[in-house]
Amino acid sequence: MATTNPIMIGGKKLQEDILEWFSQTKNLFLTVFMSILILWVSFVNKLPVEARWQLSTSFGRLLLLLLLYIVYNIAGWTPALLMTIAIALTWAVRPLTKPTQIVEEGFDVKKTNVSSPRWFVEKVLNENPKDIIEDRIVTEAPSDNNTRKSKSSR
Repeated sequence: MATTNPIMIGGKKLQEDILEWFSQTKNLFLTVFMSILILWVSFVNKLPVEARWQLSTSFGRLLLLLLLYIVYNIAGWTPALLMTIAIALTWAVRPLTKPTQIVEEGFDVKKTNVSSPRWFVEKVLNENPKDIIEDRIVTEAPSDNNTRKSKSSR
């Protein structure tokens, strides 16, 4: 007597199809997740300062550790190790003070219009800059503009 596939009734066939699909695509999800983690580790210093600050607070640290535990249980120790490295690097490059929106340090930013002849590098890299912002800061010695006469305490 030949064995035939049993007829599946109800949602059992759907459940088996979903489990089969998940087992086939788990490697794809894991590959994409590992790629995102590798990018995070590679460019951790390029994360916005606000995000690094939030991830370094007590709530952010607890959230990252919970996420690390979930990754370890779902994906295994290899992605968890990579995520541990990403978290450690994120905490290492955190800002020391809370970032503010407006930074007023009293420096003037000088913008220069681009002249018509382009540099060789601009031609080769096909760059068309509109303005050049100078990153040099000219400082002066402190001066006392006080007109009051001060008495010596001797």
